[in-house]
Amino acid sequence: MKVMAKHMKKFFVSSFRGLKDLSVENTSDINILVGDNNSGKTSVLEALMLLRNPNSFSNVINVARLRETRNFYLPFRVSTYEAFVNLFNRNTKSEKMMLQVMGEVDNTLLDITINGNVENVMVDLEEVAKSNPKMKQRITYGEVIDNSETPMFIGKQHSIINGSEDIQEIKFSNYSSITGSRIDRPIVVDFDYVSPIDHSGGRIFSKIIKNDNYKHLVIKVLQTFDKDIVDLVLLKNEQSNAPVEYINHNQLGLMPVSTYGDGIKKVILLADRIASAQGGVLLIDEIETAIHIRSYKDIFNFVVKACIEFKVQLFATTHNIEALDSILKTQYNEKTEEYDSAQKDLIRVITFRKEEKTGKTLSRVLTGEKVFQNRENFDFEVRV
Repeated sequence: MKVMAKHMKKFFVSSFRGLKDLSVENTSDINILVGDNNSGKTSVLEALMLLRNPNSFSNVINVARLRETRNFYLPFRVSTYEAFVNLFNRNTKSEKMMLQVMGEVDNTLLDITINGNVENVMVDLEEVAKSNPKMKQRITYGEVIDNSETPMFIGKQHSIINGSEDIQEIKFSNYSSITGSRIDRPIVVDFDYVSPIDHSGGRIFSKIIKNDNYKHLVIKVLQTFDKDIVDLVLLKNEQSNAPVEYINHNQLGLMPVSTYGDGIKKVILLADRIASAQGGVLLIDEIETAIHIRSYKDIFNFVVKACIEFKVQLFATTHNIEALDSILKTQYNEKTEEYDSAQKDLIRVITFRKEEKTGKTLSRVLTGEKVFQNRENFDFEVRV
């Protein structure tokens, strides 16, 4: 069955975190986001994740926690409520809070807008205990003693999916109950997000082993790290019966993936997420993390080819100019038949910077070929 790819043609971020009035058009299959630290690259990926389910408040909470739920080394996390209110642009004097993200995926127009404000309200702990099992436990054990006043966001979530509108009332505080990992509305666009540390924990391959030809290609890439890697296998733990990921090695035999370095784990994760995102959109934050500069050429060449094969539209951030150069060279360094004139503008380089006076986020979209030519001829700087 032929997979029809979803393609994000353009998007507009009116207000989200530190982003304001950002407009990006003329995207392509491979989109590389560059800019100074704190220019909003990660925020752009998170804003796009909101369009996964524009009418799902649970998805909003998922996005709010992306920077924390995947960080296994963070000793103290902010509350879900605080993570939620931090989605709003605070660089405004208005007490009214608003976030808005719009996008066009193929011919589907998507819009999510949340308006509201924070008010101090009295909390009835008996009512909280009825609806929030975790809070009930805290109340039972005396961690929360008295009814108290607490800040609450009161507003509305307004979504539009191809002309169909949906409005939901929002009343959300530290005492509210919601399962952030649950997506309670059908996914509109298949977005997958990879953080800079996702390779550090949890299972990292599942789709790879279901496709023998693709697994063979992934193993060839892994052999650039270690020529004795021969296979990827899943075996059940004898005690828990849970699947465990192994690398089959000519010299070492079967070794758990967890015993290998971050570079190998990062490559496996990227390969698996590309297969998982087939026909959809893949968002990768800091694509070069854990990959040594010597491996850039082979790995990024694989990533670009795999995205083309699985019809995945890629949005990836980087602040590493060598990584950007390596990605550009996958298409423009050698004029092979695979990258002929029909695919000449496969790559876009999107730069961001903030305008100090207005607070607006300015963007510039350049073809990969133009950036490559200028980098080669004039040492063209693309980060600002």
